[in-house]
Amino acid sequence: MASSMSTEISHFDSDDRVYPVAIAGGGVVGLTLALALAQRGIETIVLEASARPERSPSQGRHFMVSFGCWRIWRSLGLGDLLAAMAEPVWGLSAVCADGTLGVRAEDSQDGSPLGYMISEEGLTLALMRAADQDSLVGFAPIGPVMAVETGPFDISLRVGGHRVRARLAVGCDGLRSVIRQSSGIRFDGWDYPLKSISAVVQIVGGHGGVARQIFTRRGPLAFLPLREGRGNIVWTQPIAAADALMALTDDDFIDEAASRLGAILKGARLSTGRQSFPLGSHVADRFHGDRVALAGDSAHQIHPLAGQGLNLGLKDVAALVDVICDAQRLGLDIGSSAVVSGYTRWRRSDAVATAAVMEGFSQIFSGPPALRALAGGAMDLMGSSPAIRSWLMREAGADTGDLPTLMQA
Repeated sequence: MASSMSTEISHFDSDDRVYPVAIAGGGVVGLTLALALAQRGIETIVLEASARPERSPSQGRHFMVSFGCWRIWRSLGLGDLLAAMAEPVWGLSAVCADGTLGVRAEDSQDGSPLGYMISEEGLTLALMRAADQDSLVGFAPIGPVMAVETGPFDISLRVGGHRVRARLAVGCDGLRSVIRQSSGIRFDGWDYPLKSISAVVQIVGGHGGVARQIFTRRGPLAFLPLREGRGNIVWTQPIAAADALMALTDDDFIDEAASRLGAILKGARLSTGRQSFPLGSHVADRFHGDRVALAGDSAHQIHPLAGQGLNLGLKDVAALVDVICDAQRLGLDIGSSAVVSGYTRWRRSDAVATAAVMEGFSQIFSGPPALRALAGGAMDLMGSSPAIRSWLMREAGADTGDLPTLMQA
């Protein structure tokens, strides 16, 4: 089927067509999965609520993508295209009241960036255009998945007045995933009494490609470098305090952030509106069901303290591609529980561990003075050791453990 962002959808009226893979959700994770499977000759249909309008890449959310996960797009032939719209991160500075930790690109083996900052809108649009040019990717902006019915040989997704059948359905449909809920998969965890505020600022001086994070007892405050002398402020606070910050004028908000981040915000001004969003920590009790797999926010939500949310989702994609392709090569049913259960074993432990580490950091830096002082001393110690800095860089860069094919150097 030739793909197009204005795909004709009349063929969905027929019950005869069974796709190898149907992907619910046309965001970054879903589109990356579709392109990766297409590269290996596996056809997919991506189901999205609506066609996405073309918006300025400078607006909206921004992601910090680790260098290990960036390899996925490089493997798909998109590395140079996306790098042209991204800001490489060459260093990271973490500060608390009692310690400092700095990591720079020279701590890596090859001096490559620690990662890249890229806008969600620009990234999504680039992935959509790549999908539009691939004959093995269908994009159907016909609505969200409303219901799921699993049969012995395929799974049926009801989308509006249409029925889409596939051997495997992958839920990339967010925190309230219908795929997950319809499969009876629990989403265990809790909501934090916190909100994060995100805003893009235009700064006067340079940022040097350095990400800065300050840990305060009430929550972390980050400045993340963007292209064209801009930066992304991400500020986590208790709900009442976050609401008060949202109510400030733009100038007063900048002043409050500058009183903590310092000279980097001198003379800065907001270049986008502020957005706030609630926080939680949830992990699905399994990442698969009958003819179902979960990836991205459908499978996990973690504290944004280290910006690892999208990176976890991209690691899901890379692992799932290996699981599906290995099964296809062996002539196995790619939707069978025997196949997709291996995906849960591969990915869930990493998601649980990452969520636990983020929760631990959150508790330590909001804890009593003695605990925060101990953490500060540990940061100083780690920052003084080249070997530890190198290990931290590889951990943060998603370059350790059992790496899927797409993430291998």
